[in-house]
Amino acid sequence: MTLLYVQAWLFTAGQRGKPKLVIENNSYFRTKGDSLRAYWSCSFYKSKKCRSKLVTHRGSHTVKYTHRPHTHPDEYSDTSSVTPLDADIDEFYIRDGKDCLA
Repeated sequence: MTLLYVQAWLFTAGQRGKPKLVIENNSYFRTKGDSLRAYWSCSFYKSKKCRSKLVTHRGSHTVKYTHRPHTHPDEYSDTSSVTPLDADIDEFYIRDGKDCLA
């Protein structure tokens, strides 16, 4: 398990327009979550069988890697090439399609 402090969250749009979280030159899609945590898997989970996963915690700028390393080269050579998406990390703390922000 590895912990990483993230100064600012960076999101980009996936092929179908859904937000992806960009961390250390790789993107992740949200797989599940609740009011306190969001779970993310590498965007290459299916195509390259990459099992890199991470967890974000509400109110924290800390990312916890649960499976590493990636099985592929970095998706982005530099995050400055990422087209940012205007999204807030708090939007992802939901459970079963219900908003948990209260």
